Formats: sequence, C-alpha cells, structure tokens
Amino acid sequence: MRRLPTAVSDYKEMIEGGYSYIDKTFFIEELLQSKAKTILIVRPSRFGKTLNMSMLKYFFEKTKTGASHLFSGLAIEKTSRMKLQGTFPVIFLSFKENRKATFEKSLSKLQSLIQDEYKKHEYLLFSLDEEEKVPFEEALNGSASPETSIKLLMDCLARYHGKKVIVLIDGIDFLLRDAYLFGDYEKMLNLIHPLLTSVLKESPYLEKAVVTGFLPTYDRSLFEKIDTLLEKDPVFSFGFFEREVESLLDIYGISCKMPELYKYYGGYETGEKSLYNPASILHCIGRKGAVKASVPLSNEGFLIGKLLIGKNPLSEKKLQRLLSEKSIEASLSEEMSLLDLETKEDAFTGLLFFGGYLGSKDGSVSDLKIPNRETRDLFGSIAKHFFTSNLSVRDVEILIHSLLKDDPETLSKMLKLLFTNGKSSVDFFETTYPILYKLLALALSAELEKTHEVLRSYKEEVYEIRIIPKNPTERGIVLFCKTSDNEISLKEGTKKAIRQELSARGIRKVLFLTVFAEGKKVQVLRSD
Repeated sequence: MRRLPTAVSDYKEMIEGGYSYIDKTFFIEELLQSKAKTILIVRPSRFGKTLNMSMLKYFFEKTKTGASHLFSGLAIEKTSRMKLQGTFPVIFLSFKENRKATFEKSLSKLQSLIQDEYKKHEYLLFSLDEEEKVPFEEALNGSASPETSIKLLMDCLARYHGKKVIVLIDGIDFLLRDAYLFGDYEKMLNLIHPLLTSVLKESPYLEKAVVTGFLPTYDRSLFEKIDTLLEKDPVFSFGFFEREVESLLDIYGISCKMPELYKYYGGYETGEKSLYNPASILHCIGRKGAVKASVPLSNEGFLIGKLLIGKNPLSEKKLQRLLSEKSIEASLSEEMSLLDLETKEDAFTGLLFFGGYLGSKDGSVSDLKIPNRETRDLFGSIAKHFFTSNLSVRDVEILIHSLLKDDPETLSKMLKLLFTNGKSSVDFFETTYPILYKLLALALSAELEKTHEVLRSYKEEVYEIRIIPKNPTERGIVLFCKTSDNEISLKEGTKKAIRQELSARGIRKVLFLTVFAEGKKVQVLRSD
C-alpha cells in the first residue's frame, strides 16, 4: 500500500517516495491555456498550492538529469504539452516557511532564497565575461538587492539557454501578512513592489509567472498595469473533489460517511462542485477514519485572531452570527490592501472568504458562513488559546466553576490572574481591558459551547456577556464588564428587559454580575 502524504509538499518526493497522489497534472495544461503572462492563484491554506508549484518546477525546469519519469502515467503525459517538459529555465521562490517573521527576518529569507537560486545556476559564471561576473558574484554572496539579483539572473538564464524564464513565487503574501502584523506593511510594499515590477512587467526575459497565496490582497498596487489575471480557476487543480476523497478512502480501506466528512472538512463551493480540504482528509485517513477537527492554529490564524479580537469592520451582530454557525450577507473585495482590513467590511470578508474561513452553500458570495466544523473549531482554538496560554488547566476549571456556581470572590481572583497574564501574552496589538473582555467572551463561548450559548454586545463603554444555558432549568448569567467602578449599579429597566428575553426562552433564573477592571484592580460584584 502506498504511503499517506500527510506532510509532503515536494512533488518529486511525492512521486519517488511511493506516496498516494491525486493526479493534478492537468493544472499544467490549464496554465498553458491561459493567455495571461502572470497568473495569481488564491486558495485557502493547506489546499496543495506549494505541491502544485513544485510540480510546475519539475515539469518545466531544464536539468541535466531530466524529470520526465515524474509524470509517467499521469494526465499531462497523454497530452501534446509533454514535449515542453524540461525545456525552460525556472526560478522558484517559496515563502511557505516564513513564520511570524519581522521585516528583517523576511528580508533575510528573501535574500537566502535568491542566493539558493544563484547557487543552483552557478554554472552561469563560466559563460560570463569578467565584467559581468562582478554583479553575479555580488548576488551570489547576498550583497545585491533582491530586485537587481532577480533581474540579473533572468537575463543570464535566458541568454544561456536561449529561452525565456518561468518564474514561480509561492506564498508572497506571507511576507505581507507578517509585515502587517509587525507594523512594517508599507516598508514591505516598498521592497516587494520594485521586485515584482522588475520580474512581471519590465523583464523582457519572462515566459510566464505564477504567484500563489491564501489572501486575495496582494495589495493591488503591486500589480498595477501588469498583465495579470486573478484566477478563480483552475478549479480542478486545488482541493479534493468528492470522487477523489472516495478513491482515497477505498485505497486505505477506510469506512466513513461522506456527509460526516463534508460537515467537518467540506463546504468549499465552486459553483457546481464542492471541495474538501486535502490536508484535513489525509489526516482523517491517518487516524483510521476518526472524524474530528485537527486544523492547527496556523500563521493565518494569528492574523484572523488579531482582527476578530481587535479592530475589525464587522458588527458584533454579524460576528456573533458567524460564530453561531449562521450566515451573513456581505460583499467581497478582490482588490484591496491589508491596511483596509480594519476599516472596510468587503476587505475583511474577502480575507475570510478567499482564505477559506467563510464559504457559501451555492457558491454565491452574498450569503456567507463558516464552511465546516473544523474551521469553526479554528475560531474556537483562537479563543481557547487565551485561556490555555494564561491559566493552568486547573485554573480554567476553577474560573468556570466559580462563574457557574456564583462565587464572585474566587471569580475576581481568577479574572485578575487571567487579565494580568493576558496583558503580556497577547501578540500584535495593545491589550486594553475592552479587548481582554472580548477575549474572555470568545474563550467562554469556546469552553462552554456544549452546554451554553454565549452572546456579547458592546455599548456605552460596557461589554455585556450573556451566558445562556441550553438547559432552561439552569441559571442564565449576565456579565456587565466595565473599565471603571463608577456607576457600577445596573438600571432596573436593563435587568428587567434581559429577564424578559431569557424568560421567553424558558429561563427563569438569572444571575447578574458586574466586572470592573482598572489598572491592576479586578473586582466582580453581584448586581441583583
């Protein structure tokens, strides 16, 4: 039986290592059919982008040993395009491994990738005259700018091989995402823009370029006036279709009900077809068919977390609907800057949709919801991270117990510990008490999801958290979170209105608590 490729993103390793491979080589045909010189492909994380880019590299790249055997018996071998295998010089840059990097680290990564390409083509030195060798060696040693280095390498490759160059850039938005998180977005744009312009627009040596990512952003100014196409197709080349999932299940003798797999890993609609997350399906098979959420808190998760918890343009009502697995009406933007994410709703929903965090039942973009259970649990893991990174397992149990069992004194102590630790542990934005209250609401929602519904709202400088039991015989709890102990008593009319709302759901008992925090002081009082 073939090996299961749960963590393989190199095409050669996939084929030669005896792994099961779902044939996606028709992507090559789709690519060559496109009239655009530069193709941008946006797909969610873990959808096989790096593997497909690696496949393109092995197909097109001219090497001494050749790589035609890697396509034996596959779809592309049966087409006339196979004659193009191994006939082009290729430059391949992948930023997949860029992990929460500062601008300096990202720049170093970029320079290192370019140096690797130069080392791979060091044979070019022997074809250059003495004057031409100087800038080549500077680039080889990492002392030239990325823009200058890439332009020179394309020039040298094209002249040596007598053919224009294919450029593959995998995950350029990882650089933009990290720069945004660390406050260096404009600085990164100023670095990347001339680099992409020199490669995609100005170079006379470009045959075709493919750029992939999980964000729809790419700051469109990066590609302004460049012959590009934002590809919504090829739909067949990324993700698994139902028939492909069924084929893998059959190969490994796994008995799973497709509706259950769809509930957890599907929901990515492409009009007439529904896609499944490949990595999730493979991990499920690796667990012998155990269907459960296994998505890690990825780098994109930190970006989503920052926006969900901090400033974003979605209303609390829409966010609450999404986290309650309900749909929202929203517009999307494919042409935006990451700087728009905090102020423009279509930019934020565009990030969630193209990143795979939102989907739609019929492929329409006007009715959006979290596509599957696994993605829903990702939002929960972002919230739970606030608890698990700041409290021990036992402390979390004590906090929840003191909340549900009406012990304000213990709850005060646990919230003080949580907020004190949280102020120093939450990444990428200033942690004010309103943000900590929002984190608390999200964490409680994730922690209590089996037994309670957690609703929240923010108005008049008060963050309200309603903890509503699914069993109406139990007590509802309402937290009024403030940043000052001034006027902490609640108006009777407010409490009466809440009691009436909960009574309509069959809940007769309600506990009102006021939480106020200022400086190092945290206190919880009953507001009955």
